[in-house]
Amino acid sequence: MIIVLASVSVSILTSTMDSYTKDIHRYAFAMFKAARSMPADLAEKLDHIKQLRFNVQLQVLRKRINRRIT
Repeated sequence: MIIVLASVSVSILTSTMDSYTKDIHRYAFAMFKAARSMPADLAEKLDHIKQLRFNVQLQVLRKRINRRIT
């Protein structure tokens, strides 16, 4: 009897910042990742985190303006 072992590749889904579709989730994940290695106030000063926060704030502002108009 011959036993053949086949290697099965298992892909493990890992969370990356780009896997999230909403900017708020990208911002939270980026802050969490950066806060592992530095204080949170320094992490908020990083350029990519500033840009994500700006996008989130802009979306909230647009929603508020649209609610006021309609």
